[in-house]
Amino acid sequence: MMKTTIMFMLVVVISLTYSSEEQEVARTYCGAHLANTLADLCFGVEKRSGAQYAPYFWTRQYLGSRGKRGVVDECCFRPCTLDVLLSYCG
Repeated sequence: MMKTTIMFMLVVVISLTYSSEEQEVARTYCGAHLANTLADLCFGVEKRSGAQYAPYFWTRQYLGSRGKRGVVDECCFRPCTLDVLLSYCG
């Protein structure tokens, strides 16, 4: 009985630790901290070729809300994840 309880507790602790490591925490990035974080994340990321940009006739109305906001709006005025910051690379 005691071994079963200890084993169960060990499994619970390991699963909680593993799941918390996978969760990405949203944080605010402003000013130099935002610039440095973007520089570190984007270092080595290839720039998009011209063919991958939207055609010239696409305006903000077709881009949705993301086209109207920038990285400061998304990551300084409110918390964002590193995945959001990575989307600004290139």
